[in-house]
Amino acid sequence: PVETILDTTSNCNLIGRGLVDILGLEIDTSYKEETKLLIHYPSEKSSNNLTIEDSIIILGKIHKINPSFRSKNNKWKQVEVNDILVPNKPEFAHVLLLGSPWIQANMTEINFSNHILTLLDGTDILLDISQEFPPPKQISIPVKEYYKMVKYYITTLGINNNEIYLKKHFLRGLSYNNRLEARRYKTDLSLDELVAKLSVVENNRKNK
Repeated sequence: PVETILDTTSNCNLIGRGLVDILGLEIDTSYKEETKLLIHYPSEKSSNNLTIEDSIIILGKIHKINPSFRSKNNKWKQVEVNDILVPNKPEFAHVLLLGSPWIQANMTEINFSNHILTLLDGTDILLDISQEFPPPKQISIPVKEYYKMVKYYITTLGINNNEIYLKKHFLRGLSYNNRLEARRYKTDLSLDELVAKLSVVENNRKNK
């Protein structure tokens, strides 16, 4: 069995080098760089397991794997995972982490009370849930992408997704600069209007 972490806050899929060696997978070493990743894990920068932005040296990429998960009816369901980065980080040595891109493309909902993840084809996968998924944080991703992550987080967890509740979660996880910018606007702006304004400010900031 392989420890697989589902993390709605991560912007990528990761597989540890130790796990790669055990499974005999081939790393495409032409893909090497230092990448900014949004990852939820303990580190020297985060004593409270917060979502942080960290620069991680990438050893390469695994183009595709087909892990199997045990379903509710005790059968095995094979799934496809593409573009898995291999980080040079001991915390992930024997872990497969499936981030937001894979989660959004492959599942419809997570039922925390029953510990079940439902895939797009209706297959129910059993989960070992040790803690709730942390809410997303923007950090350095574009505000429109962050907005999608917040909406997906709210929907997946079955949380009340009315405008007021959604806006509260959105504002809480905004980057520092965008949070300051958001305070300048009228409180009666809809969330879509606020996202549009912040997106314009972000683009202007980049073009300076």
